[in-house]
Amino acid sequence: QKQLEEQYNGLIASADEKFSLENYEEAKADYEKALELKPDEQYPKDNIKDIEQKLKELSEQQAAQEMQKQLEEQYNGLIASADEKFSLENYEGAKADYEKALELKPDEQYPKDKIKEIEQKLKELSEQQVAQEKQKQLEEQYMALISEADGYFDQEDWDNAIRKYKEASSLKPEETYPKQQIIKANKNKIAAQKANMTDAEKEAEYKRLIKEADLKFGFKKLEEAKQLYQQALELKPDEKYPKAKISQINVRLGVNEEEDSKDTENDFVHQLAKEYPQGVTEREYTEGNRKILERIVVKGNVGHVYKEVTQPWGAKYYFKDDKPISYFIWQKETEEK
Repeated sequence: QKQLEEQYNGLIASADEKFSLENYEEAKADYEKALELKPDEQYPKDNIKDIEQKLKELSEQQAAQEMQKQLEEQYNGLIASADEKFSLENYEGAKADYEKALELKPDEQYPKDKIKEIEQKLKELSEQQVAQEKQKQLEEQYMALISEADGYFDQEDWDNAIRKYKEASSLKPEETYPKQQIIKANKNKIAAQKANMTDAEKEAEYKRLIKEADLKFGFKKLEEAKQLYQQALELKPDEKYPKAKISQINVRLGVNEEEDSKDTENDFVHQLAKEYPQGVTEREYTEGNRKILERIVVKGNVGHVYKEVTQPWGAKYYFKDDKPISYFIWQKETEEK
């Protein structure tokens, strides 16, 4: 009996020490051995029960930690993927990954902020695309009108040419080409009419033009009024009234009288020849969201400005002194000889 008691107490002491060191499996084994020696003892039974509870809790903690670790790895993987897609401007893909990450960790602020940033960028991109599409349509419509107007001009159908140039100018008021062509067409029209007019017809047309010009002037449509006074002056070059009105308009518009009376087109091409070297001078720049490749070609005492205009959507248009030309002419006339 004494030997059994000593053996039991030794197992209990060993088990208690292991329990205190949280070595629960070995402690449980010693308590079970002690219980085999003295099956009626409550102490090892209670401690075995405590150990089993602690082992259960530890197992649950380990399972929860493993799940949290997996969740963290999955979350970090999604965030890394989303960040990479964001840097590559793959905003839709990035947004999808941030949303998946947010499902895993709904309280995280970072994916919420990135989703908000992406939604703003997508809104801006959509607005840009709409604006570019509108600009593309306007450019195509403008070029179609210019092409149609040029066709009428070549056929000496001055009225239709003027009408189409005006339509083109209303689409792009900043373009100088249709305005210049309207002036030329009006001059040619008057010259043609003048050649076939009687003195009475010239007088009637002169009065009509002056009346219309005065009306435009009264409504402060100075450019239109000036063109009409110039047309009237073509019919009756010695009349002082249209000259005086043109001078008055030039003062209001800030136009130099001497320069205005010159043939500006010829001045321009000769001035280029003075300012630039012989051959081709090239430069690149941007106008708004358009890329411009400009080549100034000087031969002798004449220079011309050629432009390759690249629109944001990739379309390219070619111009010579602001007049539309084909790619073939651009290539032929601007290549180095």
